[in-house]
Amino acid sequence: ADDRAVEPLIRVLGDESLDVRSQVAQSLGTLGSDQAIDPLCQVLGDSESPAVVAAANALRALGDQRAVSPLLSGLPESLNDISVGCQPKWDRLLIETLS
Repeated sequence: ADDRAVEPLIRVLGDESLDVRSQVAQSLGTLGSDQAIDPLCQVLGDSESPAVVAAANALRALGDQRAVSPLLSGLPESLNDISVGCQPKWDRLLIETLS
């Protein structure tokens, strides 16, 4: 990932616009930088579901073990629209973490 793009995006994760927060979270997942893991984990506490879903999908796409615990404890049970595109990689991480 190009760190020159990641840093400014991380700063915008706190924007007041729900659309901006959601798009930035999605972009960070696409860029694949592990610098985004902690900031994306913080978005899991966002009061707006679309931002939380975008952050959860980005964390799943990044596939880093540091995201497992925040995802397991931070997602409201009502959020059922997390994408399944990176499911096999995510399942392996969960199995490794919980074993």
